[in-house]
Amino acid sequence: LMRSSAASDVYKRQKNYLDSNKRDVDQFFSVIDMSVSCDANFNVVIGNLKGPHGRFVNNTSDKGYFILNGSGEVYLGNDKISVSPNDFVFIPKNTPHGIKGELEFLIITSPVFNPQNESDGDKVE
Repeated sequence: LMRSSAASDVYKRQKNYLDSNKRDVDQFFSVIDMSVSCDANFNVVIGNLKGPHGRFVNNTSDKGYFILNGSGEVYLGNDKISVSPNDFVFIPKNTPHGIKGELEFLIITSPVFNPQNESDGDKVE
């Protein structure tokens, strides 16, 4: 069992190493891929969000958001959920979802994320 604060400490120690795998998704959102050399049926990225990041539906993969730092809102179907450090939100496949705020969070996706399996929904503003 790893307590949430211990997971945050591990993240902080590894962040410098992972910066080499960082990429910008859009003007508000960048990710650091933590599973570049992993051959598993899931992937994990660290998201860094500074604003809204749209609304999507993934037709194949379930997702989980684990909030590391900051605060924001996750839109899950018709619900709006306020999130802060150590919160976890599970997003089943085929569920419209979005996120906005100023936060860093883990995104765990299984099966492995493929952008072709995700369609745009309404914009989160």
